[in-house]
Amino acid sequence: MKYKELIKERLKDHPGRLEHVFGVNDEAIALATRYDMDIDRASIAALLHDIAKKMPLDEQKRYMLLGGYDTSHHPKTWHAYVGAYIAKHEFDIADEDILEAIEVHTTGRAGMCPLSELIFIADYIERRTRDWDGIQKVREVAYQDLKKAVCMKLHDLMTEIESPHPDTVAAYQTYKEYCQFVK
Repeated sequence: MKYKELIKERLKDHPGRLEHVFGVNDEAIALATRYDMDIDRASIAALLHDIAKKMPLDEQKRYMLLGGYDTSHHPKTWHAYVGAYIAKHEFDIADEDILEAIEVHTTGRAGMCPLSELIFIADYIERRTRDWDGIQKVREVAYQDLKKAVCMKLHDLMTEIESPHPDTVAAYQTYKEYCQFVK
């Protein structure tokens, strides 16, 4: 797949990030298989989700402004918007679900499409670089009920981040019905 080679080139100086991206790709393919979703679309979104992660912040800001995105939120979220912009404008990705999945993989969003939910979770639970207390429970839930897993990640974002992104707050309000069992 051309995106695998492209991402290898773009992240050649960041082996840890490259390992994470390939882990997200593995997880996205497994989840897509489990939920009978398009594996190629899941793989493209997974491979491109962090295309801008290691880009300098001043360059990310330039892309944010170019794309008309709000730069008032924490710069750690910018790479997702910039990645969607690059996917669309530099790699000619026209699939709106792939673009949304890249754009919201960090914050989530109310009313995410199924592919966005899948990438949102695959990024959280991939097995190559993600290891923290409680991750195994989220992994198990992800393969039983994707929306519950989305809610688990949103719950963690809401409780672990001092000032959650407005999209995260809106997503949590949308998905909280799936969170009755969470912690």
